[in-house]
Amino acid sequence: MIETYFNEIRIRERVHHHLRHRSREIIYLVNNEAGHGHSMSNWLRRIFTVIGDPVAQAHLTIREAQVRGVQLLKENLSSAQRDQYEDGGYIEVVGGQTGKRYRIHLGRLMNVQLLDSKGKPVATLCFMPRGRLADGDVMLAQKLALELFEADAIKVANKIHTELRPQRRHR
Repeated sequence: MIETYFNEIRIRERVHHHLRHRSREIIYLVNNEAGHGHSMSNWLRRIFTVIGDPVAQAHLTIREAQVRGVQLLKENLSSAQRDQYEDGGYIEVVGGQTGKRYRIHLGRLMNVQLLDSKGKPVATLCFMPRGRLADGDVMLAQKLALELFEADAIKVANKIHTELRPQRRHR
């Protein structure tokens, strides 16, 4: 209890120091309302209301990127692939060099399956572009890599045979 109180005081002092040159409203909140029956979370919520909550803004940006990534993916799918994506959360593509079929599930890691002639997974592949991209952008990059640069994609991919990995759950 005492530690929590002192931690709140230290946090308030740091925030006060960093925000000293901010608007009068923030200074008013720090000087007059902190510690007067307001919890730390309520106090910070009021501060972030004035200056904008960077965590909430980051989450909003991430959500927007995910939505835009899926939109871009859908714009680059055939109607059959769009239906597959809407119904099952995956798309199937044909390798541009070997003609093998692949199923790409929504996600980034271990989300590509090599299919046999009957459509059953025989291996799971993991390859993706560098950087922190939205899931839709990753799926689109994987689709294009398999269609245009299949041999290169397979060469860099981590591969696990299906017998060694549990099956993916469908939505």
